[in-house]
Amino acid sequence: MNAKPKITVLHGASLNGGDFLIYRRGRDLLEKYLKDKLEFTYLPRFQEIEVDETDGLIILGGPILTRKMHPQTMHIKKLIEKLERKRGEIPVVTLGIGVSSAYSPSYKEYFTDEESVRFWKRVYESSKLVSVRDVETKKVLEAYGIKPRLTGCPALYNMEWEAMMPPKKIDSILISLPGSGRHKIWNLKHHSNTSVSYYLLKAIKRKMDGKKIGVAFQHGFNTKTMEKLEKLAGNLGMETHDISGKSIDETEVLEGYSMHIGPRLHLHIAFLTSKKPSYLLDIDLRTHAFLNTINTPHESFTKKGVDNILQLASKDNSEAFKVAESEINRYRKELEKYMADIGSLFLK
Repeated sequence: MNAKPKITVLHGASLNGGDFLIYRRGRDLLEKYLKDKLEFTYLPRFQEIEVDETDGLIILGGPILTRKMHPQTMHIKKLIEKLERKRGEIPVVTLGIGVSSAYSPSYKEYFTDEESVRFWKRVYESSKLVSVRDVETKKVLEAYGIKPRLTGCPALYNMEWEAMMPPKKIDSILISLPGSGRHKIWNLKHHSNTSVSYYLLKAIKRKMDGKKIGVAFQHGFNTKTMEKLEKLAGNLGMETHDISGKSIDETEVLEGYSMHIGPRLHLHIAFLTSKKPSYLLDIDLRTHAFLNTINTPHESFTKKGVDNILQLASKDNSEAFKVAESEINRYRKELEKYMADIGSLFLK
């Protein structure tokens, strides 16, 4: 009996709870459909990658498409070159990758260096299996002659999805916050993340007082700004949660809260895939890309947007979330089909 092909899966989970969600659910998806046919090894790509022999690579999720060559992509590029010097061309597959948060003036001007263009074309030509998580990433790659598959993010694939029911009562709200600094929303001017974060905490306390309110920190309390926001949340009587270093669905926040409001994309996905309402505050290209793929109730991450989203969240939006559930089901099926295509490639 022939040995199973050995496939190396390269993930980006280092600190961010959202990256761990992608990794865990992507791993579960691969194991569910392909474990009997392929042998997987999972390695982080945020450091030098040591692999002497493999039959193929899978780049698992995350916003690894950046305007200039991402450090993780550089590690993968060096690994591919090393392996190909030993054995010739090696097939490389992507699973639900996406664009980063950086604003771009157009799809054709997304990449600012030729090295990135050459790398992604090389990946595509090696397998013809490039899976992306959203419409915007698809359009970026198409502008450079690459034909990706829109499968959605692997984080959409919650193994417990079919058994879940929406909450009967919304009595607790989890807030997510972005990092500090300034971002340019897709069609708005630059704005301060920190000032809007302060406003969001105070506005929710004012409008939703009487409900349990918590604040999740996906990267932990890793900056002075996050420490100040944690202190403010505590002073407002809110619970704070460090959900770094582990998958969001392994933390207390999904069980402990019935609604999410905030700009963190993968907390949004975690709640939606638990059939709980989640209101996304659109902050950058990543959130914009998701909303163009699965449209859920949302507003911009501005003070006015915060006021609007709190007014929206006080209403019954169950029909809008049923549409989102239908879309999630559709992408679950796309991911399942894509698993079969990965198996066909590596079992040739």
